[in-house]
Amino acid sequence: MSEVQGKASNGMISIERSGSEVIAMDSEGRLLYFSSGSETWKRSLGNRYTQIGWEGEKRIIRKLSEEEGAGVYSKAMNFLREVSHEIDQADLSRAVSYILSKDEKWMAEDSRKFEEIYGGKFPIIPQDQRFSAYFQLTAGSTWNNCTFASPGVEISQRDEDDFISHINRVKDQFGKGMELRRGAFLGDVSALNSEQKPLLKAMDIIREQTSLPLYTFVEAFSVPKKKNMIHYQDMKRHGLSRVYVGVQSGSVSLLRHFEALKNVSEILNLVNNLKNSGISVGLIVLAGYGGFKHSNDHINETAAIISQMDLDEGDIIYISPMDEQDDPRYAALVKEGTFDVMDHEAMKDQADMLENKIKEEFQASNRIELKTQISRHDIREGIY
Repeated sequence: MSEVQGKASNGMISIERSGSEVIAMDSEGRLLYFSSGSETWKRSLGNRYTQIGWEGEKRIIRKLSEEEGAGVYSKAMNFLREVSHEIDQADLSRAVSYILSKDEKWMAEDSRKFEEIYGGKFPIIPQDQRFSAYFQLTAGSTWNNCTFASPGVEISQRDEDDFISHINRVKDQFGKGMELRRGAFLGDVSALNSEQKPLLKAMDIIREQTSLPLYTFVEAFSVPKKKNMIHYQDMKRHGLSRVYVGVQSGSVSLLRHFEALKNVSEILNLVNNLKNSGISVGLIVLAGYGGFKHSNDHINETAAIISQMDLDEGDIIYISPMDEQDDPRYAALVKEGTFDVMDHEAMKDQADMLENKIKEEFQASNRIELKTQISRHDIREGIY
């Protein structure tokens, strides 16, 4: 049997050699990831590369420079050329030949066009939504500290004709790569703050244009003031499957460092209204939030608020390490001494404590075991 194995399935082409080298691309030829030994490199639509590896039990994630990214692409294409002669499946061989007809200039130009489609800012998405098609109804966030907001973007909203045009541009740019898209993601994080009638129309347009399950973000502190359960029930009927909620922390004292009047009960009401409307949720909690100084409050109060949510096996809780460098306001609080910074090992330990405390509190409050999956997640891998 050949050491080279490959397949083309559901819009993804993957080639493996000797079980240690793997390359994956979409049907249009965009490099998705390349693995060689113990290291893996992921590429985003923005032509940015992230290196993922291990140092003992420590998972290392590093953003590459443009020059380093070009080196990874060259290495990946050299590998693909080497193994292309050993592929004996005619359809796969043709697909690989098509991919090899592309080059780094094509990849860069493709990235530039996507950047233009998204208004100059690539979206940040939950890690498990990397293969969704992102459709941008709004741009910006009403809460400037939101994890997934496009930084530096003023809030704006597309009208119906512009949104249809935007969807068609996204689909056209993906080309055959649209086959890989597993869902439709409605962005930015302010999308659910839209007036209900145009919001539901936008959801209908996405369903008509793609037939993909629909997901979105939500700003935990602003949406409940404009939306109630009737609104969410309408969204469910118009195709909304899951909402990702940036909980970050359940500690009032921590969150009020950013917004003085924040109330975590708004998060609780939001999640339970979504759940009672038949919409699943993905909660995002940050390990290391507030640092060592606030560790106990962060763990205990986050677990306490989650224990009051109507969660089930259809939901998911993500625990991601805090990265203060991506949040200027958080970094300022660190600089002034209000917060401090946890190292990788401390955040890993806190993530374990958060998971255990969430399960413990849920069991104590509800007298049933938490069936919701708790998964490790890293915001830095939310590259689109």
